Amino acid sequence: METPPTKEAEEENVPSLVEVEESLEIAANDYLVDLKKELTMASQRRNETSMVTILNHFGPNSRDKWLGSLLLQALKDILPELSGAELGFLVMSMAYSEIRAASVWRMLAEAAIEAALIETHPRSLAELAFGFAWVQWQQPDLFAVLQVAMGFCKEKASEEQKRAFAWSCSRAQQPCARLFGKPSPKVDTSVASKFWNTLTGMSSAKSNAKTLILDPLPVLLLPEAVPARHCDALVQLADAQKLWMNSSQLIASNDRATRQEILRTSRTSSTALLAWHESHPSVRAVREWAARTLQVPEDFIEPLQLERYTPGQKFGKHTDWIGEKHPGLWAFGQRMATLHVYLNTVPKGAGGETSFPELKVEVSPQKGSAILWPNVDATGTPEKKVLHEALPVNGNQVKYAMNIWVRGRSQPDQTWIKWHR
Repeated sequence: METPPTKEAEEENVPSLVEVEESLEIAANDYLVDLKKELTMASQRRNETSMVTILNHFGPNSRDKWLGSLLLQALKDILPELSGAELGFLVMSMAYSEIRAASVWRMLAEAAIEAALIETHPRSLAELAFGFAWVQWQQPDLFAVLQVAMGFCKEKASEEQKRAFAWSCSRAQQPCARLFGKPSPKVDTSVASKFWNTLTGMSSAKSNAKTLILDPLPVLLLPEAVPARHCDALVQLADAQKLWMNSSQLIASNDRATRQEILRTSRTSSTALLAWHESHPSVRAVREWAARTLQVPEDFIEPLQLERYTPGQKFGKHTDWIGEKHPGLWAFGQRMATLHVYLNTVPKGAGGETSFPELKVEVSPQKGSAILWPNVDATGTPEKKVLHEALPVNGNQVKYAMNIWVRGRSQPDQTWIKWHR
């Protein structure tokens, strides 16, 4: 039978605090060496799988002091050695992995500014801009330098790289219209003409759509277009996720000052943008239905936007098409059509109608019904006659609606972070 160890012997086997600290320091240094090696190799080889696997350890926990300090130290050591192309890939990977530590992005921004001063490849510059815009890193001087650098190599840029760069600058509120030239407010004529043929076909007797007016342009009513369960689910989603934002705030963050003041006084509703909820069953169902009904690719459709009007709120006369000075026109293209869906019924006499004053058309909100109209004519030119307004809601009523805006070309989304390279 073995003799149990004495208390003195046990104490001799317990490592001291100094020994523990030394052991942890050695482990941290070993991890740091491996981390730097893996980050460098993944960047050089542009290995997305390896990079995402590495960064997944830091994404959700990037605010952790210990992990954050290791990542920061690794970047500090490897960034000076990376080429512009490798840095662009790293920045995009950081954004895709949801790294949010401000200290990390500050260091990346400093490296990006240095790289942009000598970088002449549009792909790398587009990737840098995309990554910083994706995490909404607000640093005007960074985007100013990136724009100058892109100016030297824009002739070599592909259409996709230009649009990605333009989208990034627009998202960062640093429009680049001067860089790529004045964007066209028109939709490609062949696309617009095909869409008008779809509208006129829907207005025939074979369709369930009701024609409210056909000349000078078609405005259609689609009764019971969206099932009530989806209407309710979308409103519940916006409520549960606290997505509602005062519309004037939304305008102030996305448009120019002159237009801000006009819309701030004419639009008093709240808006909820469903940009990050496309996997939700009702969002997915509505987008698929809209694309199928309008016979357009689903990536022509903007993220769904909900509207909420409380008593007295309204949206004054306006058009949905985008003016030439809008910073997003270059990247997103023109709004070709609007499909406006009512998510609840407003009783007769309680207001909330959608009115087209020049077309003499007025529609009352009925749950699940939708109004459809083109924002451009058959040649793709913006149509001024589609001026419309949301009349004030009266009494104790609340009005819910949804805008499904159809652009004249595909829209950038999170898949752009892995565009073909």
